[in-house]
Amino acid sequence: MLYICYYLFVWRRDNLYTFLHYPITVWELATEIKRVFNDYYLRRIDEKQLHACILTWVDNCPNKLFKDDEINPTVKAVIGKNREFVLKKIINNLCDSSIAQ
Repeated sequence: MLYICYYLFVWRRDNLYTFLHYPITVWELATEIKRVFNDYYLRRIDEKQLHACILTWVDNCPNKLFKDDEINPTVKAVIGKNREFVLKKIINNLCDSSIAQ
């Protein structure tokens, strides 16, 4: 079986960091969220790139990221409490800014 994965390309200096644009499973989405947060904490990507990745996943796969207007329990379990807190703040800020425009 052949899977076609689309990647979100994030440039940082000479390096290319790729994150799944359309994850197939909730677990894949959660591991990608964890990886993008780790790269942000290690200063491999900046805040704009972090927001771009999160916004992409909110737009492309809300059925995997959310369950009953909350973050999916699988995502919560994989990313942990601290990353979940930051993820919620980013999503709230992105939603507030999109409503204002």
